[in-house]
Amino acid sequence: MKKLVLVVCAVMFAVVVVGNVHATSPYATTLQSSSGFSGGWYGDPNDILGPPTTSVYDSWANDTIKVSMVYAAWGDNAITTFNSGQVAVVKFDHSVTDNANGPDFIVFGNAFYAGSGWVDADTDMDQYKVTGGAFSEAVTVHVSADNSTWYTFSNGPYGDTEYPTQAYDWNSSTNDWGNALDFTEPVPDDVDSSDFVGETVDTIIDDYYQGSGGGTAFDLADLSNGPSSIQYVKFTGTGGEIDAVSDID
Repeated sequence: MKKLVLVVCAVMFAVVVVGNVHATSPYATTLQSSSGFSGGWYGDPNDILGPPTTSVYDSWANDTIKVSMVYAAWGDNAITTFNSGQVAVVKFDHSVTDNANGPDFIVFGNAFYAGSGWVDADTDMDQYKVTGGAFSEAVTVHVSADNSTWYTFSNGPYGDTEYPTQAYDWNSSTNDWGNALDFTEPVPDDVDSSDFVGETVDTIIDDYYQGSGGGTAFDLADLSNGPSSIQYVKFTGTGGEIDAVSDID
């Protein structure tokens, strides 16, 4: 009888552990509310849910191209454009807490850097250079713990700004994209994007992004009398796109 009880308890414990592992997602999982959208390409705020877009089928190139700092996410079921009067609230399935050591969540848009030519599926990122600053648009970000009391990053940072999404590492030995980068890890806060000009994409990934998948990082501590944790993120704006939002590990 004791053996049977122990086995049952062990199985129950395993189920609980597995359940907890899968109980939370690092990304927003629920569209809590939205208004002003008409659907179609760029008009469905459900596209904010889940991880950032990592590749795009480019009908002009007739090929699938990886999303990078020089090739932004676009197309159907990828990003949501925010124009005047359009509002979307997304929810995490857990509380995002204020991390004393730095930023707490990341917003991904479709900003990108000017580069040294056309980007396609075969572009060599060991040779392709960033030639200018980011093409970006400001989307205002608001946060709440209860979907009632809201706090606004009124003076920035803003969504759809630096740093552009970088979905994969670059493998110089195979001249191709390598491992997926981490969308829950921000670009180091001491990085200055003005240093990117003249550098190859591969160098920027290795020396500046340092394993991060990019995005704009937000710190709850920057909010005056702000919350210690949040579960809801609201987006508003007069232009600009949002792709995803993630909790920082």
